[in-house]
Amino acid sequence: IEKEIHYNVLVRCRTCGGAGHDAKAGYTQCGMCGGRGEIKENKQSFFGNFEQVKVCGACHGTGQIPKQVCATCRGSGRARGEKKVRMSIRPGIRDGQIIKIKGAGEAGERGAEEGDLYVAVRVKPHVSFERRDDDLFIEKNVTLTDLLVGKKLAVPTISGNTLHIEIPADWDVRSDLILQGEGMPHFGSGGRGDLVIKLKIKTPKKVSAKAKKIFEDLEGEIQ
Repeated sequence: IEKEIHYNVLVRCRTCGGAGHDAKAGYTQCGMCGGRGEIKENKQSFFGNFEQVKVCGACHGTGQIPKQVCATCRGSGRARGEKKVRMSIRPGIRDGQIIKIKGAGEAGERGAEEGDLYVAVRVKPHVSFERRDDDLFIEKNVTLTDLLVGKKLAVPTISGNTLHIEIPADWDVRSDLILQGEGMPHFGSGGRGDLVIKLKIKTPKKVSAKAKKIFEDLEGEIQ
């Protein structure tokens, strides 16, 4: 599926186009670094004095100071705004999985490129299926007569189909029925997980005298 998401983030300033100033107004040489764009600092440590070169904080490494700073963004080149992006969610994605969208994050300062957006996916629980890795689990109510006569069970799948399966005559009700390849798609690869059916025997709330007599007559016939 594709989703369009909207989010508030720092975007390029529309007034100055992200530059942070009006280029037509011109520049002056940075007095802090003398136009070099970097400054040297002498620091003293346990091992003695050493010199450190770092980017000038006044001109941000350009060596120039704009004469007219943008009043909207105050020189940062970005302002609070809204972005929207369409993202593709591939089959089999799991709850909590992260999707990276390159260039959809915050705008960089003074014309620097945008960062990336990381989207944490939250998968809503299903009303019928419980997911464990790529396997799906579902409970199915059956009656004693369903088991005795081998009645076919209608089992829904995550794909929207309905499968009609027959319970084997010698089936141990404490075991699960497994339908291979009917679970969730494997993310980023072919194949699917399994669908595990947990049988839940539904006992009757009331048994008539006629039904009791029938069961008593069948007791010797059932091995």
